Amino acid sequence: MIQVTHGLITTTALHYAAYVGNVKIVQLFLEKNRKLAYIKEDKAGMSALHICAMEGHNDVITTLVKYCPDVCELLDDNNQTALHVAVKCRRENSVWLFLHNKSQFDGIMPNQQDKDGKYSIACSCS
Repeated sequence: MIQVTHGLITTTALHYAAYVGNVKIVQLFLEKNRKLAYIKEDKAGMSALHICAMEGHNDVITTLVKYCPDVCELLDDNNQTALHVAVKCRRENSVWLFLHNKSQFDGIMPNQQDKDGKYSIACSCS
């Protein structure tokens, strides 16, 4: 596994590519090893899907889900889906993508509660 240091954070190269929104690099990694999408490497236990949702990189979100459809089911250390993260970071386009393409993002559960008992839509109120 390739690790990248960005500031004080060491993460996987896939996580970094998701963070900067480099869809071509994300696709290359997933073509070689789809298991990379399921690594929760970030300090908060975020997957690459959580990270690109946090940054609003919809093309990366779509690519990750295309190669690994069940990656939508991953929860971070706060028991949050990528939808929770997109709502919390006010990434309206990503929230719209998750909610209006339900067949593609079947694992995203709007009724999933996080560790504080909040549903994803309630995260926008905090």
